[in-house]
Amino acid sequence: MFLFYQVPDAEEVARKHVDVQDHGLDKALDHVLIEKSTVAIERGEHVSFIQLVRNVNRTVGAMLSGLIAKKYRHDGLPDDTIHSS
Repeated sequence: MFLFYQVPDAEEVARKHVDVQDHGLDKALDHVLIEKSTVAIERGEHVSFIQLVRNVNRTVGAMLSGLIAKKYRHDGLPDDTIHSS
């Protein structure tokens, strides 16, 4: 198998990551969800809460599910351990 590629001629073209990106993760709604779900994540207790989600919250639950997957792996938590509406 061969891989063909063309290296840009211009010296000013970056060939690797050179810019720092701020994705605003410190402001992500998931921090609120994680805080409200702490007892479920740590002790498996059921939690239920209402949380407003707006269209600017584009990745709701991604960080929360990542924490759960890291701790519980493929088994996850039982259904309805965390219930949000």
